[in-house]
Amino acid sequence: MKTGKFITFEGPEGSGKSTQIRFAEKWFKARGQKVLVLREPGGTETSEAIRNILLHASDDLSSEVETFLFLASRRDLVEKKILPALASGKVVLCDRFQDSTWVYQTFAGNFPQPLFEKMGEVATGGLKPDLTFVFDVPVTVGLNRAGKSDRIEKKSAAFHEKVRRGYLEVVRCNKKRCVLIPFKEGIELVQGEVRKVLERVCK
Repeated sequence: MKTGKFITFEGPEGSGKSTQIRFAEKWFKARGQKVLVLREPGGTETSEAIRNILLHASDDLSSEVETFLFLASRRDLVEKKILPALASGKVVLCDRFQDSTWVYQTFAGNFPQPLFEKMGEVATGGLKPDLTFVFDVPVTVGLNRAGKSDRIEKKSAAFHEKVRRGYLEVVRCNKKRCVLIPFKEGIELVQGEVRKVLERVCK
């Protein structure tokens, strides 16, 4: 039985998700709540091994291979970390989840939508976030921040433009769950927006 709260942080490369997760972690802990911070892919021994393949494989990976690996990693994380933490009443903050795979592999890639939905249901066990922050950033700004240090960041600017559009589509189709945080110069300004949402949603 889920009793905790599951919050995900999404956005294109260099959108500042990791920084805002650390802020949210401090916000919840200041209120005496137990928090588990996770990243995708990753978070378990198996998922971290898959992460290394996805981000640093020397050869190219098709969207099919990428999708299978992301979903396998997610299933392991859901089983071993997310569901137990939620059952114990913790707040789980996750850097990327199912939305990312849809955006990168289906919307920006060419993995079939119907198959993604079926496989995604298995990977997540039907688990959906209570709240999703989507951080927007211009592609050139985001890629400069990220530094193009891994295989996915090194994909074409056109691909990353599609990723950005994909996230805006996620927000449009999931208005009750997703909150779009528009691009702002300055970490404190973005934190202010995140704080407003947390104070409103997580009373």
